[in-house]
Amino acid sequence: MLNEERTIAAHAGAIAVGAPDAEVIVVDGASSDRSRDQARPRCALLLVAPRGLARQMNAGAAAAHGDALVFVHADTLVPPTFARDISSRSDAAVVADRLICVFTTARRSLRLIGWPINTRSRLSARARATRRSAVRRRFFFRPARRLSQH
Repeated sequence: MLNEERTIAAHAGAIAVGAPDAEVIVVDGASSDRSRDQARPRCALLLVAPRGLARQMNAGAAAAHGDALVFVHADTLVPPTFARDISSRSDAAVVADRLICVFTTARRSLRLIGWPINTRSRLSARARATRRSAVRRRFFFRPARRLSQH
């Protein structure tokens, strides 16, 4: 999260309702508002990491204990069926078929793109990883393979 004091309480609360057994880790990118005060009572662990999506995701993943790593942006509201939506699959790398979420940002343009993304996820069982993504721990931390030069 970064400067999400207005929404983080509701969004972390939605995760607690949708996935009550989840280890919720909130990673703050050095917010200048009261985001940490709002998030602290609603998560298992609150971290502050250098600002940047990859840095914050890596910090949260390193602190997590579970096999399934599910990343949700702070401006994304998960549904009450969130835990059910995170299902086992035969593909060992995949944690979830699709994750349906709602954008709650004040920017109307971002809210409008949420509808086609979620519709695509529902119809094709494929989710875009821009606002939420899921992967098994062993695949997240696997070193990247280099492409061979031809």
